[in-house]
Amino acid sequence: MRCTSIKILLMAFVLNFSLAHAAFADNHLYHTGILQSLGNNQAILSGRTFILMPTVQVIVRAKKKGAYYEQRGSLSDVQPGNRVYLKATGNVVSEIVVVR
Repeated sequence: MRCTSIKILLMAFVLNFSLAHAAFADNHLYHTGILQSLGNNQAILSGRTFILMPTVQVIVRAKKKGAYYEQRGSLSDVQPGNRVYLKATGNVVSEIVVVR
């Protein structure tokens, strides 16, 4: 009976660890700079080419009266020359933040 209890506890621990690890498996990084090019589902930032996910989210961050405000945007809000933050896993972008 005691052996069964230990096995159940061990399985619960392994399952809990697996779920926690899956939650942090994204491993994304933010890349920042001046956008050089955008088109054909690709963005070039600091000479590096990134691929845009079809579901890429765009956020426009603007400063008004000393405070920053964010609102949802679209790819039409992103232009070469904009200062951007790209949230990417490897070279695949899931979010673009445009700073104005």
